[in-house]
Parts: sequence; structure tokens; C-alpha cells
Amino acid sequence: MKLAQATLLLIPAFLMACASVPRPERLVQLDSMMQDPAQIEAAQKAAPELFERSQTYYAKASQAYEDEEMEKTEHYTEVAELTFLACLEQAKIDRLNAEIQNSEERLSTAERIKSEQDERHARYEKRVARMTRIVDLESSKAEREKMMAEERREADVKSFLIRVAGNIDTAEALEAEKVDADGMVKAKDHLAKAETALAAKNFDLARQTAAKADTLALAAAGKARKKMAAQSAELGQLSERQALFEQALTVGANAVKRENRGVVITLHDLFASGKNEVLPDRAGVLKKIAELAAKYKSYPVVVEGYTDSRGASAANLALSTGRAQSVVDFLVTEAKMDFQQVKSAGYGEDRPIGDNSSSEGRAKNRRIEVVFLFR
Repeated sequence: MKLAQATLLLIPAFLMACASVPRPERLVQLDSMMQDPAQIEAAQKAAPELFERSQTYYAKASQAYEDEEMEKTEHYTEVAELTFLACLEQAKIDRLNAEIQNSEERLSTAERIKSEQDERHARYEKRVARMTRIVDLESSKAEREKMMAEERREADVKSFLIRVAGNIDTAEALEAEKVDADGMVKAKDHLAKAETALAAKNFDLARQTAAKADTLALAAAGKARKKMAAQSAELGQLSERQALFEQALTVGANAVKRENRGVVITLHDLFASGKNEVLPDRAGVLKKIAELAAKYKSYPVVVEGYTDSRGASAANLALSTGRAQSVVDFLVTEAKMDFQQVKSAGYGEDRPIGDNSSSEGRAKNRRIEVVFLFR
């Protein structure tokens, strides 16, 4: 396995030495990514099968460059880059999973500590009750009543301090110091002062000070739990977006990429020249996109139309708008997609992705982009 990877990494270097056409900037950037040992190790560990695909496409991109097939070079470079980045995204998800599992283990430890504190509290109450009965037998009524009142009050304050100590232990197990270090320091300080006041039989001061410690500890624990919940939500969102991207790769589009705004599916040759009607032999890919949208109903979908720069700008804008709307009409009427989930937009010759001075570049610019927007 390691020998195969080393061979793939050596291919670009050999081809660079042999090629006469300057190596594309994007492929040079991919070379750098593929030669980073840390990223290679993380990607291979997180998604070995996807990693192998990225290596295969990387080799194809380099071979296409050597053969001076620049369009294939660009295509394979993009696919290799996106597939490799998907591996890195999976590595990030794996790291978050490990962090969540670690947090859950800490929470379990905190709950066990709290349970032990409760058991100690119950045993203490039994001892106080037994001592109270002894005092009842040996003291006069007035002394007995006074002693009982003081014992009950002391027992009540001690019980409260035990509960506060348990809450502080729980917060520590949740690593609350990382989100509220000042609050945790103050909570422990107030508890220490409360214990000193209890030893001096100053029950009012002991309870008041312990109450402050309890408020601070509970607040810090709450912040720690919110952080855990946010990590869980982020993990869920990353996993869902990764699944959407990977399934989009299977619809049969010309290109699929992941941008900050969402997953972009690029389609070429949906229409005859100058026409708005979707060609029958391209209906299959649109139906697969509608099926994907049905699985991810919470993602708004925008169908964007683009043209090359030939002809008048106004005519190009009208053509791109009409084609985008035709795709939406097909998705809604033929593929039964929810009309509230999708809308269209035409941009004419704006936002070119190819050189309009060449036929290959103009072919790239004549496209439909179906965007699953991230929430």
C-alpha cells in the first residue's frame, strides 16, 4: 500500500520534468496538498476508499497534463482536489466524534461522583438522627429543644454544602474551567469560606456563601453542557453536508464541488443551441437531482443559468434565465420536486468559468448550476 502511494506521489514530479506546457496553478496547489505527510495520513485514516480515489484522479490529472490535454487535466485536478478535501472533512468529523465521546465519558464520571455524594449525605443524616435521639434521652426539655434545633440546623447546612460540592465536582468533570474559569475559581473559593463558617457555627453565613458557590457552579456546568450540545450539532451538520456531497457525486453531473454557499452540481449540454427545452437524453440526471432534493428537503435549491459571451448581453441574460426556469419546470412537473424548495436565476455571460476566446472555454461557460444551499 505504501509503495503504491509513493509511486503515485512520484508521478507528478516525473511528468513535471517532461512536460513542455507550464503546470496549471491548481495542479501545482494539488501537488503541495498531496505531498503533505500529515494531511495524507489524516485523509487515508479517515476515508481510505475515498483517499484511493483521490490518488487515482491525481495520477490521471498529471498524466493528462503530460499528454497536454488541459481540459482533462483541469477536470481530474478538480475531482482529485474535491475528493481529497472530502477525506479531510471526514477526518474533522472523526475528531469531533472523539471529542463528543470524551465529553460523554466525563459526564458519566460526574454523575457517578454525584451519586457517591448523595450516598454519603444519606449516611450522615442517619448518624445525625441517632445522635439526636441520644440527646433527647440525656438532656432536659429546654436544653434538648435548643440542642435539637442547632443539630438540625447544622445538619441542614452540612447537607447543603455536600450538594454544592457535588455540583462543583460535576462541573469539573464536564471541564467547565475551559468555558468559565473565573466562575469555577470563585465557586471553589466560596465553598471553602462556607466550610470555614460552618466550623465556626456561623450557619447563616455558611449557607449564604455556599449558595453563591452553588449558583456559580451550576452556571459553569450549564455553559459546558451548551458547548457539548453545540459540538454535537456541528458534528451532525458536517455529517449531513458530507453525505449530501458524496451522494451528489453519483447523479451523473459534469462536475460536483463543495463551496461555502453549498454543494454545486454543474451540468452541460442540457439544451440544443439557442433553445430552452431540456433534451430528452438529459432528463435522467435531473430526475436523480430531484430524488436527492427529496432526501434533503431542508436545503433550498437554486438553479442558475449561464451562457458564453457571444451575442448581445441582454439576449444572453434572457436565454440563461429561460433555461434555468425550464430546468425548474422539469424538476417540478416531470420529476415531482417540491416547488417551494427550488427557484431559478439567470446570469447570462457573467461569472465565466472558462476562456470565452476558445471553443472549449465557451462550452464550459454554457452551463446550468444546481446549488443545494447550506443553511
